[in-house]
Amino acid sequence: MFTFTSVSISLAWNSFYRSKESSFLVFMSVITIMAILGGVIFPVEMLPDTFQKVAVIFPTYWFVEGIEWIVSGENAVDLLLIYGVLMLYGTFF
Repeated sequence: MFTFTSVSISLAWNSFYRSKESSFLVFMSVITIMAILGGVIFPVEMLPDTFQKVAVIFPTYWFVEGIEWIVSGENAVDLLLIYGVLMLYGTFF
């Protein structure tokens, strides 16, 4: 599901730029910010409270939540929520 979301975001992003090189340079910055704020590089709990609330809007946050769900094996309804949010991102982009 995260792959679907990632590809759709990438295609939407590339449609805004005429030059592949400029698109790539700006997108790498955006991906780095998404990875930091989404909890991929270090846990979201290490961020200040304001950034923890902002992290929920990034698909990387939901990706990390899905990985944590797999590791902990919690309620299946939570996994459906995670898949649903990632599906919404993919459909939107």
